[in-house]
Amino acid sequence: VMSQTLKRNILDTHPLKESRVRVINLGLDFQRFDPTRVDGAMRRKEWGAETDSIVIGLVGRIDPAKGQATFIRAAAGLLRDPQKKLKLKFVIVGEETLGSEAGHLDELKSMVKQFGIEDHVVFAGFQENIPEIMKAFDIFVMPSRQEAFGLVAIEAMAMECAVIISKGGSSREIVEEEKYGLTIKPDDAFDLQRQLKTLIAEPTRRLEMGRGARAFVQTHYDRTIRIQKTLKLYKWALHRRALV
Repeated sequence: VMSQTLKRNILDTHPLKESRVRVINLGLDFQRFDPTRVDGAMRRKEWGAETDSIVIGLVGRIDPAKGQATFIRAAAGLLRDPQKKLKLKFVIVGEETLGSEAGHLDELKSMVKQFGIEDHVVFAGFQENIPEIMKAFDIFVMPSRQEAFGLVAIEAMAMECAVIISKGGSSREIVEEEKYGLTIKPDDAFDLQRQLKTLIAEPTRRLEMGRGARAFVQTHYDRTIRIQKTLKLYKWALHRRALV
């Protein structure tokens, strides 16, 4: 399994010995996910963000379970604050789930129009260069209703981006009890708005959190280590089978 949280869940729900369940974390290529090799300036320009704008982004398929509606509601709440004239840009990266009934993207665009925040929200569609996208964000948000493990959060952290993710699944493990990112209640736009306010108001904390997050994922989510552990597990399994 890919996290300690999933291991505990399996042991709680299946009649297995603990020794039969191994944890092999997901892994990233840190040559590709390297903030020193990528420039997000052109992306920010494409989205209409100024140099001093705060870009808040979400990456994932367009689906009710992924929380884009919660993201938009939180954006509207922040932009309604008359006391703070912040330069905010909210970017939604992704396309609708293949095979799903079309219409959720139109619903999201309609929400943006109803709130009157069209100038602040960008629907960027499907993108391939995720390191560049993450580099362009100041804050990454993963407001999913439920995720077994949020790989995109790890990708954002690898690019030194401050993250806010929904509680549940392996979220606490990913951000190390909020040491390397903040958590929110699923489907709670007010909670997301609250945590966004925290990071918007503390740019130094954002930067420190991002740097710490990269160091953390480099230690725990390296692709090379994942491959080594997987090969070791296969060798062990083959050896066990040969002894039977």
